[in-house]
Amino acid sequence: MPIAWDWIVARKYFSSKCKAAECEAEFKLLKMLNSEEKPHPHLVKVFCKGMITARGRKREIPYFDMEALHLDSSAFFQWHKSAPGQIFESMEHLFSGLAYIHSRGIVHADIKPCNLLIGSDNILKICDFGLALDFTKISNDMCHKLVTLPYRAPELLKHYDDKLHRHEYQKQLKLYHKQINGKIDVWAAGCTILEWVTGEIFLNGMFEVRQGSFGTSGAASKSK
Repeated sequence: MPIAWDWIVARKYFSSKCKAAECEAEFKLLKMLNSEEKPHPHLVKVFCKGMITARGRKREIPYFDMEALHLDSSAFFQWHKSAPGQIFESMEHLFSGLAYIHSRGIVHADIKPCNLLIGSDNILKICDFGLALDFTKISNDMCHKLVTLPYRAPELLKHYDDKLHRHEYQKQLKLYHKQINGKIDVWAAGCTILEWVTGEIFLNGMFEVRQGSFGTSGAASKSK
């Protein structure tokens, strides 16, 4: 689909030429999920991809262009703190988008405020599918890479033993890859919504043992 010259697009760059496969995979996935024939209102649109020599670099790096939206949801709700109606509307948009990608067998695996963009029309769209996975193609070495830590679901944390070396913990966690499904996106969405409401990160754990104990016991003080 050609881009009209009066459109404003956002360009996502990848750090090096060796990231071309990641660029291609994310672009193809978004094209598949949000096709021109069946567009979804709450997924970001992508237009074209390519290689470019970025400013200050000698080598080409991959990129793709996507629709430009007004703000990420964190910044949006900092500006609209007294807008509960908008929070409910954005919740509806978020869960509509998640229900759709889950119905296609995909888990986003990195839901957080900065990956949820809101346009000038106040419509929320999910972006950044760089960690997205097919439910049926999850491998054992993926689990510890999924979801930014404050939004990571308890099933990805609760197997942590504070006497266990972190390397051993990561090896142990690989055994639980079958628990990875759409529920981890729902947990992350819940953490995100709380952040919209309070303006603070709900589980701002600096390391997994503290956050894991909070997520599984439901009782942890901020000072802990």
